Amino acid sequence: MFESGLLSTLVGIIIGAGIAYFVQTRTQKRVWKREYALRNTETVYGPLFQHLDSVLPYHNESVPQGVSFYKWDEIKRTYQYLMIDDKFRNRLNGLSEKTENYSVKLRNVRRLAHDIAVEETRVAFPSYQEVFPEFNIKPPNSQIQNIHISESLIRQEHPYKSALKEKKEHETHEYFIALNPIKGGKGSLLKYESDVKRIFDEMWERCYQRIRQNTDFQAIQKEYPEIVKEIRSIRKGLIRRIQEPWKI
Repeated sequence: MFESGLLSTLVGIIIGAGIAYFVQTRTQKRVWKREYALRNTETVYGPLFQHLDSVLPYHNESVPQGVSFYKWDEIKRTYQYLMIDDKFRNRLNGLSEKTENYSVKLRNVRRLAHDIAVEETRVAFPSYQEVFPEFNIKPPNSQIQNIHISESLIRQEHPYKSALKEKKEHETHEYFIALNPIKGGKGSLLKYESDVKRIFDEMWERCYQRIRQNTDFQAIQKEYPEIVKEIRSIRKGLIRRIQEPWKI
């Protein structure tokens, strides 16, 4: 009886120690896993989330704008790059490659839009040479605002139409065409009415018809909405990963 009781006690102690060890090990692993996830949130997922939030457009998502993914490039140069699971890392690499290719095309289009606008201005306003046109808006009791012709071409919207969208009801605005010297100096301001209006409208349409034939121009119109869609999808993935430590 004594030996049987001792054996039972020893077995109980061993089983109890085993259970305690198992529970302690499992708890410790959960602590380590949570600490690891928190470190990832603080050094990788959090900064990436803030960065992507800052590049998302606040208005029209179909109008091409500049997109930078430099925060991911910074992370790729550190050990933190290895702390991200392969599948999600590949998605981030894919977005980075897309934004780089898109940015090159956008720079090309902006240069082309500028050159076309300068060339067409020479034709439309022969008295003014080597000038770059801008569409100026003079709201009541406010400073003159301007719309760059090159950006209006990329938006595929006449600057006058864009100006009307921003105009508040019952406000009276004046509109001008600014012809600014490329090499510096004093420019000219022509009121956007009668002949000037007709000449400028025809010039803008010629600029638009020229640039819309460009392959890079066509590409950025297609690629920008796709990039925005991918950013929003990756942003959701980042939110799940940021919330993960609190579920462990």
